[in-house]
Amino acid sequence: MHYTPILDTEQAKTKNMSRSVIYAVFGVYLIGYSAYAAYSRESLKTTLAAFVMGGVVLFASNFSKRFFIADEGIVQSVRSWSGRQDTLMPWEDLLLVSFVTEKDNLTAYFDNGEKVWKLDFPSWQRKELKQLVIKCLPDMEINEITKK
Repeated sequence: MHYTPILDTEQAKTKNMSRSVIYAVFGVYLIGYSAYAAYSRESLKTTLAAFVMGGVVLFASNFSKRFFIADEGIVQSVRSWSGRQDTLMPWEDLLLVSFVTEKDNLTAYFDNGEKVWKLDFPSWQRKELKQLVIKCLPDMEINEITKK
């Protein structure tokens, strides 16, 4: 099932995009090098190693993992060549919510007793995030920590 983000971070999108471009360029370079190595009669070992590594890096270029907040809860979305898979941590399952602010960064920790998911936001989204958590979990006490 796919979920629609209510609150997402621009950092995650930018980070995944730049990593994907770098991996894709490097993967194409390695595959190109393997073609050159085959043409110039390099050893089969060198040609195959460059081709396999290029394929692996090119495959990895389309892999991304991000977390976002949806109406249903916290979502981990993993995208790759085979499609997108979303994993939900429902609001009802959360036992602990913590916000840690350090300079311009806000890190939100969501704990359901089995796993803890960490979401990074710019600190200016603190108020919006806190209101969203209070709306979805009115009885939950939010731990707030400020680091200097």
